[in-house]
Amino acid sequence: MDSRKIFSRTVMSAVILMGLLGSSPAAAGDTIGRKFAGTYLWVEDGSSQRVVTIARDGSFASVSQAASTYGFTDGLGSAKQTGKRAITATQIDFNFDDEGTPTGVTRVVFSMVFGDKKKGKFQSVRGSLFGETFGPDENPLDPEGSPTSTFSFAFTGQRVKPGSSSSQSP
Repeated sequence: MDSRKIFSRTVMSAVILMGLLGSSPAAAGDTIGRKFAGTYLWVEDGSSQRVVTIARDGSFASVSQAASTYGFTDGLGSAKQTGKRAITATQIDFNFDDEGTPTGVTRVVFSMVFGDKKKGKFQSVRGSLFGETFGPDENPLDPEGSPTSTFSFAFTGQRVKPGSSSSQSP
């Protein structure tokens, strides 16, 4: 075999191998997977509601109906799969008084269990959240930090699907 054929086959093998490796979930930053990823509507302890988005790369975002009432912002953070049907996420949000002065920063840890899998995606979620609020100049990720207050809630929720409405069947 001449050197051009060897080179050509080596390059072709390398291209195929890179394509296979590049298409793997881990290479694409897929730490959560499509079965969890999506947007969910939660009800917390029968009171306020929250919209949560979990991305395949582990990004986590939430918007709470109670934010303006209790003076905190939307939250951003990250999530990781902790079991076949479970995810844990940590988010950070900021707290303000009625005049807009910063009053604290909050770390919230969410423990979620998913169910009702259809077409490869979970449709429901339940779990709990535990939050700790720290002073405005404190790092909420510092394990030595001392929270000024804590809170916790249980929640249940469902996936938000395109075209969803209460009058349509799933």
